[in-house]
Amino acid sequence: MTGRTSEEWAPDDDRIDAVGWWQLVALAVAGAVAPTLYFVLRPGPVPWVAIVVLGLALAVVLPGVQVWSWSRKGGRAALVATRRWVDEGHVPSEVPDAVWRPRVQRWVADARQRRNSG
Repeated sequence: MTGRTSEEWAPDDDRIDAVGWWQLVALAVAGAVAPTLYFVLRPGPVPWVAIVVLGLALAVVLPGVQVWSWSRKGGRAALVATRRWVDEGHVPSEVPDAVWRPRVQRWVADARQRRNSG
């Protein structure tokens, strides 16, 4: 341990890495394309304005909800680090207990909730 307190230890920041940006782009594209596919495959006429407005709304809302979810859980970097700790089965020794225990407990609770809601 480096002698830092848990408040001082903060290697994770709120920046979004390249994988996160690609995930946001994919959500925006899916949000824009989903209404088009739905209304094209649906029988009957649909005003093109409805498709455009719904597509734009989803293209903004879906990435926004993802960013909100990341920030609610400490940021994307914190989630990636926690997932790495869980996958590897150990936490680096320089990470204080006050930091990693709540993160891993929250990750376990989220995983349990996803499993039960699925």
